[in-house]
Amino acid sequence: MLINPIGEQNRKGGLGSPYAVRDYLAVNPEFGTLEDLRGFVDYDQPGLREYMADAMAHWVREADVDGFRCDVAGYVPVDFWEAARAQLEQIKAVFLLAEWENRDLHVGAFDATYAWSWNETMHHIAHGRASATDLKV
Repeated sequence: MLINPIGEQNRKGGLGSPYAVRDYLAVNPEFGTLEDLRGFVDYDQPGLREYMADAMAHWVREADVDGFRCDVAGYVPVDFWEAARAQLEQIKAVFLLAEWENRDLHVGAFDATYAWSWNETMHHIAHGRASATDLKV
């Protein structure tokens, strides 16, 4: 979701499209200030971490979800994932898949990771432009 102010001219409906950005260097005041955004993105707020982990736990408890695929997991601190994993495992065993290229995520958080560079290398191998040894990074 974009956080920029929404354009005003020729708006679609009452709210307008969030993709019609008025100012790419500003935060939409409906979402708070730049300082609010910094506090949200740096995962320094215990309440944010708790809310996110509780949301995951909610779906495990209420819908019997048995795993999550986490996009760009490396942009989130590893210690968050490790704590969330421990909380989920208290409910039941889950499978966590990270979209990221970092073996450290396997230590205490994720069961598996996948990376777009590996996928691209496989594509090159299939088309004869690379060899299997190129997978070894």
